[in-house]
Amino acid sequence: MAMKIYLTVCMPLLMIICCYTSNVVGADPGPLQDFCVADQQSKGKLLVGFVDTNNTLFSKILEKGDVFVFPKALPHFQENVGHQHAVAIAAFNSQFPGILTIANSLFAANPPIPDSVLAKAFRITHNLVDHTKAEFEFEST
Repeated sequence: MAMKIYLTVCMPLLMIICCYTSNVVGADPGPLQDFCVADQQSKGKLLVGFVDTNNTLFSKILEKGDVFVFPKALPHFQENVGHQHAVAIAAFNSQFPGILTIANSLFAANPPIPDSVLAKAFRITHNLVDHTKAEFEFEST
């Protein structure tokens, strides 16, 4: 419940503040990981979203001038869903925010996560785990 209140009350207010201040995340980096603003010159559309701790998807299609905030430490995504190039500006809560790509972290870990763990977590066969890991090995070489 607290997350829904945060998303419906605090985040829109924070997004408005971010649009009208020059120090976007410097004052309180805790509540957000990054945010995305569709560039005013862009004619493309971005599908953006994140999944909260209750497995609820929050998403929006951004067009020029729209803003979206990704809460800290939640899996999120961006995808160009338009037929033209999309340009977005992102701001992070640190000069070294780091990147954690979920698929790479799970299927290309070194040393590797045991197949039995991945098979159980994703409810797939060991053969499918091996096939998926092989795809990531090919990409990393």
